[in-house]
Amino acid sequence: LHTALVRGAFEYQGQKCSAASRAYIPRSLWEGGLRDRLAATAEQLPYGDVS
Repeated sequence: LHTALVRGAFEYQGQKCSAASRAYIPRSLWEGGLRDRLAATAEQLPYGDVS
């Protein structure tokens, strides 16, 4: 689930038909560590110059 969310949200800058715009995640998974894993992964993603 973690990998699918990261790839769907951040690959191709959301410019493909299968890009994720929202996810419905059970509270037990979210509070069970998924939130922290997603935040840690997002902080490590490389970003280029946006200007």
